Amino acid sequence: FACFESMRQLGFLNEFSYECLFNMYCQTNEYRLALSTFAEMEKGGFVSLDRYNTILNMCMRKKDHYALEKAFKSMLAAGFTPNSKSFFALLKIYCIRKDFDNIHRTLARMKEADIKLTQAMYTALFELHKKITNVR
Repeated sequence: FACFESMRQLGFLNEFSYECLFNMYCQTNEYRLALSTFAEMEKGGFVSLDRYNTILNMCMRKKDHYALEKAFKSMLAAGFTPNSKSFFALLKIYCIRKDFDNIHRTLARMKEADIKLTQAMYTALFELHKKITNVR
């Protein structure tokens, strides 16, 4: 990491080096560093749908709904069309939070975009159902 951090401080990072740094932070579970690196990538225009989905997934795993929603809105503002991976992160975080209004909105947006529920989405919804109905 030290080499990349030195390059960052000197302003020598390009798209490839940002991607390497971002991937290293994601793989080593350095959440805050991954978020800040991603923010720099956004400023530099070094983003893609896959990179957005990576940060959305990381935010979901960390249960950081604020950062997830912010990244999702940034993704839309950047002109990217969400796919099933993007929607899964939203749906999962809302299931964890038992946020029924946003679950409903997300499902409606998925229907509008003709995105089908995946097995992982069904599982998240089923787990929520088990929690609220005390089913074992």
